[in-house]
Order: sequence, then C-alpha cells, then structure tokens
Amino acid sequence: MAYQFSPIRLAMARNDEMRKRVERLLAEGFRDDDITKLLLWLRERSYGVSSVREIGDFVAHSDTKTKGVVTQDLRDFFRYLELRTSRPNEKGKKPAFLQIELKDLPPDFREIVMARFNQLDSSEIKPTGLKRKTAKAAIESALKKFSVGANGTLNLQTKMTKEEDLILSCALNSFFPKTALSQSALWRDFCFVLKKNNLLRDGEEKQLKPVERGLVLFSLVAMHGTEITLASGPVAKLKVMKRPDGKLCVSANGLWNMQGGFGGAVVPVFDTDLLASDCCDPALDLDEKDTRPLEVGADLRLVAL
Repeated sequence: MAYQFSPIRLAMARNDEMRKRVERLLAEGFRDDDITKLLLWLRERSYGVSSVREIGDFVAHSDTKTKGVVTQDLRDFFRYLELRTSRPNEKGKKPAFLQIELKDLPPDFREIVMARFNQLDSSEIKPTGLKRKTAKAAIESALKKFSVGANGTLNLQTKMTKEEDLILSCALNSFFPKTALSQSALWRDFCFVLKKNNLLRDGEEKQLKPVERGLVLFSLVAMHGTEITLASGPVAKLKVMKRPDGKLCVSANGLWNMQGGFGGAVVPVFDTDLLASDCCDPALDLDEKDTRPLEVGADLRLVAL
C-alpha cells in the first residue's frame, strides 16, 4: 500500500524544525542559514506584522520587489514628488515645488494626499489644532469636494472649511519621507512572531538578544541591491549606506518625472542603531559608487563579496 503523507504531520515536522533552529540561535548565536529559513517560513505566518513578512519577502525576491510596505511607501512618496514638481511656476520656467493650485490635478490626487496624511505624525498635525481622528474626517471630507473634469483631471468644486483647508495644506506640505522599517520595530516584531508561532518560549527573549545584531545585518544585506519599480515607471534601487551620524541604513535612490525632465532623490527606507565603524569591514566603502553585493562575515561585520 502506498504511503500517504499527512498534512498535519508534515506541518508538525516543520514546526519542530523551526523550533530546533531557534534553539540553535539561543545556544550558538546568529547563524545565516537559520535566520534565512525562519524568515522564509514566518513570512506566511506573520500574524499581520509587516516588518517580518517584508524582510522575508526581500529574502525571497532579492532582484525586484513589486509589493510590500517598502514598495508602497516609495511609490507613494515618489508620486507625491511628481505632483509637487509637475507644474511650472508663474513664469513657466521651473517647477513650483512650494505651491500648488487645486485644479487640473492628476486622477490619483486623492490617493496621493491620503498616503501623505497617513505618514503624518502627531507633531505635524498639532499646528492645525486638530486631533488625528478629527483631522482624518476633515481631509476625507475635503477630498470629496474634488470632481473629475472633462479632461480627466480633478478640480475643487466646493469651498473648503477652515479645518479642511488646514489639514489638506498640512498633508501637501509634508516633504520629508518616513522610514518604513526600523531596527527596534524589526526586533520587537521578530520576537513577537516567534512567540505567536510557539517557537520562542517565555523567558527566552532575553537569551535571544545577542542575535539582534546579526538579524539586522542580515536584513541590510537582503535589501541591498534590490530594485523597486515605481508607479510611473522609473526604478529605485536600494543600497546600504551610512547616515551622517555614522549609523547604518538602507536608502532608495530613485527618479521621478518632473517638468522638463527627471528629478532624483535618496529616500530612507530602513534605519538601524548599528554604527558602521563597529559593524563593517575596514575595507568596505559605503559610498554611492560602491555597488558590490554584501554579506555578513563570521565576525558579524558587513563585508563586500
């Protein structure tokens, strides 16, 4: 009689394997193979935690990324830049980055504005005098006052209230992008998802803490060199870089369509607390011209292949 595989038994075997990998991390510290297998397995069992799924997706799709929080945030931000620089100023010579007329707007104007609003933190909303819940209701109400014209563009049809005008201006003038990922959030979420999958037991999180540095370096390597296709067609390329404070990060170097050509921007994607001086091989140069692939060395430092 042919042997039949039991899906339940197979799932239990995989759970046992993943637990053994966690036990090895607890006993021996960071291991590239164990982190790889865990992230690939957890990406479909992340309990809605985007950071763990995101890094797992970078491991699975290292060449080009077409979905996920990093992809969506970059697409939203570069669409916003296109909106702000797609019009000539009053002399018709260069983009009017700091001014925008609420007429002849692109069809996705509402989506661009809501994406910017969702990135606002409380300190940015505070000057409007509105609480977040009230501000959200006001901006949603304001966007309903735009309708599609004969040429397919959006135009403001009804005068906005004071609150609507304040929060719309706030969202449109929020120029600085927010990082999609951070070291603290990734580590917190990684431990949370391990616990939810019964792979990390009570009292073991502190013992696992030495693995954090390796996990973060592994994540930097997984993201480095990946290309993100932006909404309008150009590609943004991710690269491990060093911030002005000396800490490692991942940034996206991308282009957007603007009046008379293309604009370029370097947008932060993943911030870490790791100093490049402590976590990089002395021979590694993280300038823009160095595009070599990276890996995590045996001494838990980034090295170039």
